[in-house]
Amino acid sequence: MTSNNYLLARSFSLTDALMGNRIGIQHKDLGEQWPAVVVFHFLRIRQAILAIRIILDEDLYGPSIVLLRYTFELAVNLRYLQLDIVDRLPKYLEHSGILESVEEYSDIGQQVQLLNEQADYVGLSKLLIPGSSWEKLRKMCEEIGCLDHYFTMYRSSSELAHSGAHGLGVEILELMGRQPMPDYEPPGILVSALVYYSWVVEIACETLPYLSRDIGLNDDWEREFNLLQSDISKAARRHEFG
Repeated sequence: MTSNNYLLARSFSLTDALMGNRIGIQHKDLGEQWPAVVVFHFLRIRQAILAIRIILDEDLYGPSIVLLRYTFELAVNLRYLQLDIVDRLPKYLEHSGILESVEEYSDIGQQVQLLNEQADYVGLSKLLIPGSSWEKLRKMCEEIGCLDHYFTMYRSSSELAHSGAHGLGVEILELMGRQPMPDYEPPGILVSALVYYSWVVEIACETLPYLSRDIGLNDDWEREFNLLQSDISKAARRHEFG
């Protein structure tokens, strides 16, 4: 970590305050579809936040951007599902390969066995792994009211996430020492990921209220987080306008 990046140190401190708590999941909730889906998204986004914190500590900016996109996708999916659980949840589970009956699993198992015997690993992949997303992300963002995030963070990071050359010139200047990365950008990634985490946490606590006692989001934390967001925005404006 850049030694003089006070903003990044503050973002680490706030992240550690949340991620240090042990989260207890009651096993009975994993037997019901909606609570299980909520827990799945909640645990995945916690893992992503921890990963971003670790790799930013190693000055790995690019991979952190990819993980930020991932946290956004997790949060958008869950918020979109929550708007119409009855209609959307079965479609989401079916797309993900979560079947409703033993007979369906038996049929899939027979197909898997046959493809393995034929060494048809391409066919196996097509059978078990969805070929596309279950719903277009832009459509979901439009419905839940976060198109601003889609058109800024998400689209701007697309080339990097898909191994494109966008940003090559900037990175070359950084490597040459002629245009160092602004101090506000790395903490901005972690702060943005924590915003998406808060979206998931809100739904998780509504669905499983007992989680709220362990998550650690309280008035003091939110006050410090809002102050950090404000300081990052001020630093960005100073950099932009000199």
